[in-house]
Amino acid sequence: MKTGVLVTVSFGLGIGLGCLAMALLGSPEGPGRTRESDRGPSPAAPTHSPAQASVRAAPVRSLPESSRDRAEALRDLQETPDRSRVPELLAALDAEKDAGLRVLACAALGECGDASILGDLLRRFRSESDFRVRYALLEAALRIGGPEVDALCRELVATPDDSRDGVLLGELAAGGLVARDTPEAAAFVESFLKAGVLPMGHDPDWTSRSHLLEKLSERGDAKSLALLAAVAGDGSLSVDLRAAALRALGDTKTEGRAAALASLLEAALASGDPAIVEDVDPRMEAVSALGARPEEPAAAKVLAGLLQGARVLPEELRRQSVRSLGNAGGPEDAALLLGIARDPAVPPATRKVALSSYGRVAGTAAVQALEEIAMGAAPMEERTAAVRAIGMTPPGPKRSALERIAAGSPDRRVAELARAYLR
Repeated sequence: MKTGVLVTVSFGLGIGLGCLAMALLGSPEGPGRTRESDRGPSPAAPTHSPAQASVRAAPVRSLPESSRDRAEALRDLQETPDRSRVPELLAALDAEKDAGLRVLACAALGECGDASILGDLLRRFRSESDFRVRYALLEAALRIGGPEVDALCRELVATPDDSRDGVLLGELAAGGLVARDTPEAAAFVESFLKAGVLPMGHDPDWTSRSHLLEKLSERGDAKSLALLAAVAGDGSLSVDLRAAALRALGDTKTEGRAAALASLLEAALASGDPAIVEDVDPRMEAVSALGARPEEPAAAKVLAGLLQGARVLPEELRRQSVRSLGNAGGPEDAALLLGIARDPAVPPATRKVALSSYGRVAGTAAVQALEEIAMGAAPMEERTAAVRAIGMTPPGPKRSALERIAAGSPDRRVAELARAYLR
């Protein structure tokens, strides 16, 4: 008796699942197959757009049966967008259980650029539980664009979620706002950044602000550079935010970055900006960024001006300026760096950095002066720094100089270091 019941239940379940599969695949009518007209009324469901309602009424016939083939078909639709396939792609979002296939459907919808489905995508974004699909839905909506997408992005940026998923969505939204060249988006980004008056650890919107700075840096157009410079130069904002803006400005790859940094640095020096004496010195960010772009002549000019100026610099800032000038400068800066290296009033740590920078900008022409320092009466750390600077110069007279130091230095450590560079 039990066996009979199990067989009956199994057989009934098999028929039920088979009918359900046929219905989802929209198979042609045939013996034993359910017709559209025989399905009966659907259970109550949330209200959908007309486009989505028409999709639900149409069977999905075009996508292949196997998941691998469906994935390939969805990739093809992404590479060759076809608006006539939009209903089919929306239906795939409903029918597919595999999140990866639904992500592919979102990508294809975004490439199609059909503005009529934007509301549908945004509603799905708000109700979707799978993060991967939510992210793909937002990406698709951003590709289509529109005021509704801007409003959602402003909401995501202004109400940050510090969870991993929330941070990723916030970063995507920030990028969408920066990429939108509309007055509303630009005004929001500027006002949101300029509300950053609290230190990093106390600013609840710090993550969103840092995302906006990063995206402005990546965009790097004239408007983005101007806004980064405005934030970095605004003494009413937190030092952390200003330093982050300078860092973002320094990371920009576009032309004009060095000029903006130079202007900021000169203005900070001229005004005696009180923020520069805080633990995080925005000028350090600017000096480091200038040194990272040796291909831009403005960088070396500003760094040299800092070191030659009458204004007394904090020692850490002067040392970083010397280091950066060694990266960005040229032979014309050699005399300045050598003068710093030989100045007894300059702290030893800065003189050591100046020796290294002098060797980099002067090349083989630096060998003679460096040898004199290595063989002279300077402190041990400076003599070894001179030997290292010789060792880093291009091939040429350095070998003879190192041989003389190795043979003639009265200090064993200096002689051993010279021999090490000869090996």
